[in-house]
Amino acid sequence: MIHVRPDVPCIDGTCTADNVHERAEKVAVPDFDYMSSPMVAMVDGIFHIDPEAPPLPRRRHRPRPEQYHH
Repeated sequence: MIHVRPDVPCIDGTCTADNVHERAEKVAVPDFDYMSSPMVAMVDGIFHIDPEAPPLPRRRHRPRPEQYHH
């Protein structure tokens, strides 16, 4: 996964003197959901899901009778 989820606390370029204390607290003691976070991480790792990617176009199945009848 290339992008970081928005709910993952981090210290990056957007950290300022005004919000550094709040960010440091979130990094030190993150709100961690022990039930769903490991599952989401596993699914992200298997399928390489990009949350910012546009949705895929809908595909419709169109049967082709000639492939079943010779």
